[in-house]
Amino acid sequence: MLADCHCHLDELSNPDEEVQTALKLGVTDIISCSQDLESMQKNLEFCKTFPSVHACFGIHPNNAGLVSDAELEKAVDFVKENIDYCYAVGEIGLDFHHTDSAEKRLQQEKVFNKFIDLALYYDKAIVVHSRGAEERVMQILKERDVGKALLHWFHCDDLLLNEMIVSKFFVSVGPSIFSQKKYQDFCKKAPKNLLLLETDAPVEFNGVPSSPSWIPKVL
Repeated sequence: MLADCHCHLDELSNPDEEVQTALKLGVTDIISCSQDLESMQKNLEFCKTFPSVHACFGIHPNNAGLVSDAELEKAVDFVKENIDYCYAVGEIGLDFHHTDSAEKRLQQEKVFNKFIDLALYYDKAIVVHSRGAEERVMQILKERDVGKALLHWFHCDDLLLNEMIVSKFFVSVGPSIFSQKKYQDFCKKAPKNLLLLETDAPVEFNGVPSSPSWIPKVL
């Protein structure tokens, strides 16, 4: 079985066609992650339309620093109302690479913890973004006693890698493996039973938008 465990179908120009192309290449499952309430609504429709698509509901950390309390509660209510369609909670987490404001980082943590609350209450796995904040993310997951997590596009030093292994968190690898040595080296160290495949479509690599149909190449 081939699966794209992390992409964003709502951002693709022709998601219907992309899903069909991926299916023809043996990609039987596509997990589409959300970044805000609008993308949650779109991903809900995708998973209702395509049996091979599974929706994750969450607020991306780069959006988390911008949402008001009212917008956050509206998003949380949406997840609760559609929890039967929620394959996992995500994409959530922290991004200190793009955020240098202490106030926005605190807001990111507030939103992150709010969605961790949902995941723990409904016994859902979480899909975690941690760019530039790997250590803090792992600390929060440990403090919150999170048991089921996918660390999306993750790489770290040996100390954090050991924590990841002990916690039995999955880590996903995407097209960055084609050319970036740090991901190649990380994959050699990570246990194969904890490695999953992703594309983060439609993120561009060498100027070309990625697609779930790239999963066989990533593998």
